[in-house]
Amino acid sequence: MKILVTADRTPSHELNFKGETIQDLASLLKINHETVIIKKNGEITHPHSKLSEGDKVEFVGIIYGG
Repeated sequence: MKILVTADRTPSHELNFKGETIQDLASLLKINHETVIIKKNGEITHPHSKLSEGDKVEFVGIIYGG
């Protein structure tokens, strides 16, 4: 399936993806899903959300520290 991916303000790019969930996508892209906010089609979502053809996924890094 083709999906559109954006990670930490990088330009969006289309990706042919054979997995099922956002967690599968994060693993493929070597993104720790526990340190980002995940948006699918503009809505905040869970890493176990299923992906469909044409979905737009954005990984937004969380800034934290002390």
